[in-house]
Amino acid sequence: MNDAALGAAAEATFEVTNDKIAATDVIVAVHGSAGTAGSYMVGVSAIAAGSFKKTKKRKPKSKVENGDNNSRNSGKRNSK
Repeated sequence: MNDAALGAAAEATFEVTNDKIAATDVIVAVHGSAGTAGSYMVGVSAIAAGSFKKTKKRKPKSKVENGDNNSRNSGKRNSK
């Protein structure tokens, strides 16, 4: 999956199939090396015999990342 293909706060879910998966398995999923570290969340759902669903979600940017620095400057006075 390409970073440009997953917009801000968007998510994509796909099914993983394998005959070795049991309904009682614990699936551990992590985000690998693509994109900016810490910008994605990964989850697993619908674990069943032979399959599970994996969801990758791109986190929305914080106010600071979007250029809103007002939260950092609150309470400070400008000196002249």
